[in-house]
Amino acid sequence: MKRILPCDCGGTFRAEKVAQFDFSPYADGLQVTLQNVPVLRCDRCGETTLDGAIIDGTLATLAQSIAITEGKLGGIELRFLRKQILLTQQELADRLGCNRVTVADWERDAQPISDHHLLRLRALVLGGDLHANLEKFHDALEAAFAAARQAQPGAERLLANAVALLQQAAQESRTNSAPSRERRVIDARKLDLPPSRDP
Repeated sequence: MKRILPCDCGGTFRAEKVAQFDFSPYADGLQVTLQNVPVLRCDRCGETTLDGAIIDGTLATLAQSIAITEGKLGGIELRFLRKQILLTQQELADRLGCNRVTVADWERDAQPISDHHLLRLRALVLGGDLHANLEKFHDALEAAFAAARQAQPGAERLLANAVALLQQAAQESRTNSAPSRERRVIDARKLDLPPSRDP
């Protein structure tokens, strides 16, 4: 049996698919367009909205997409990520080891977020244990240096040079990347959403 969703105007919302939907009002300041998305449209006034599962799935996909984006993030993206992990500015500051005013400055683009804090924020968004991952990386790097020392006397220097080049390339990538202000476009067919519910 289909659910009937009434609109405030007295009409009824009906399911349909649209080629594009402006998701920006749901995305806390980010410019986002959904493509090929099922919507609910009132048969009387034409108001269009989305099912809650689509909103939640899109917000989660968007947060992950932003978190794995290379380079710097602007204040709008930082605020969006903080809200997606359900933290206040003070709670995020406590988790990142800074103060609330610093978080507020990042979110209004008064000061850029440091690479260290951005890495930790990304780990929070992606659900990773940053400390454990950094320890594993450090242990693996130490093991590589130890193996290089035993295998060949000059190999340690070559490995150190390779690491330095990787660090330099990463720094150049961060320096040359500016925060994105472009509209993001997400194809709803690529979202991992539960089956749509008919109204």
